[in-house]
Formats: sequence, structure tokens, C-alpha cells
Amino acid sequence: MKIEVVSFTGDSGLADYSVSLARALSVHHTTTVVTAKSLPKRFDALGFTVERIFRRSRHYPIDLIRFIFGVIKRKPNWIILQGPLKLALIDAIVIRLIQIFGIHCAITVHDVLPHYPKLWSKFTFGFYYRSF
Repeated sequence: MKIEVVSFTGDSGLADYSVSLARALSVHHTTTVVTAKSLPKRFDALGFTVERIFRRSRHYPIDLIRFIFGVIKRKPNWIILQGPLKLALIDAIVIRLIQIFGIHCAITVHDVLPHYPKLWSKFTFGFYYRSF
């Protein structure tokens, strides 16, 4: 089974969670961490593949397209996201698109809503969580 663990950031606590999860999964499955270019190179030799796709937030639209086509090309059985990549509403649409290709998606929820929610956060995050 092929599993991809996805985190938009490469140098945060979520990236650390991604690496830890990938290490545990790689004992039994072919595992890839899909993350930012900022993930330190020392993680490349821990028993899983690393795909550095994401850059700074201003590149999110371009990197998101690269992510979608990369997932379709690699055809993992499962994608496990470490929360929304950047924008919950857009990310939900991307997840629903990926699922059309028969790829299962799961999420590890760290914060149910943003630390400073907006009026529309319950709607957008509700739509996002219902995508899984």
C-alpha cells in the first residue's frame, strides 16, 4: 500500500508530526512525505520518500496544481493530511477532486478551527471536514 503524509509547512510542528507518522507507517507501507521545500535534508534518510512541493504562501495556487497532478501521477492508496494545507474551502475542493480518482483521504485534526476564527470559519471548515 502507498501512503502519502501531507503537510504544507516543512519547518513546523506539523512537519514534525508528518515525519513521525511517516516513520511509523514506513515499517509496513511505502510512505512518502509531501511537504515544503523548507523540510531539512536530514529527514531524507529515515525510511520514507520526501517530495518537497510547497513553497511560500504566495505560491500556493501554483503549488496546489503541482500537488494535484503529482498525486494523480503517483497514485497513492491513501493521503493523510496534517490539517488544511492553506485555505480550507479550496483544500476541500481539491480533496474531493482527488477522491474522484479513487484515492482515499484522511486527516489528522490538530486544531478544529483556526486560533482566530472568522465568521465563515464554521462553514468552510465544516465543508472541509465533510470532505473526508
